[in-house]
Amino acid sequence: MPLSGSLPRYLFILPAPHHRVYLGLTDEDNPGLIPDVPETPEEDIDFLLHNIYFALKQPLRRDDVIGTFTGQRPLIDSGEGGSTVDISRKHALIRSRDGAFSVVAQAEISRPLEYLDGTDVTRAEVAFALTHEGAMNAADILQRRTRLGLVKDDASRVDREVQEIIAEVAEKENYDVIS
Repeated sequence: MPLSGSLPRYLFILPAPHHRVYLGLTDEDNPGLIPDVPETPEEDIDFLLHNIYFALKQPLRRDDVIGTFTGQRPLIDSGEGGSTVDISRKHALIRSRDGAFSVVAQAEISRPLEYLDGTDVTRAEVAFALTHEGAMNAADILQRRTRLGLVKDDASRVDREVQEIIAEVAEKENYDVIS
């Protein structure tokens, strides 16, 4: 839904399995260092709960929130200024000063439709996060790649299984996994 008073910004609400939804906001500038697991400020949660009322016509309370996630991604600044809405979403291949590039190899997935315990995330998605998305470890997969970290019970329940998949992919692809 369009955010009142800000034409190019939107609140979104996405249905998810297990009677859950994802509620979010796009294009929030966040300059500075990028933490491994960004915290979600309480004022952001309050802002989302307040503004989604206009779409739902039913108030949501803080205790309706069972987990939070703040995602950050780098944007390519054209140097022309403006808001984050105006910054390019195109991909770029950037070479380091020493000329190195990062290349991730494709892995064969032996069990593509096996789901992690009690979730809608497949083993193949975990392997894909490692081989195609640059996931570094279980925390990266749980927090940023699959969003299972939104609900601590879910993350705890599948952590060992994710570790096993990481070990399988690491052995097959000759990866070093950061713990």
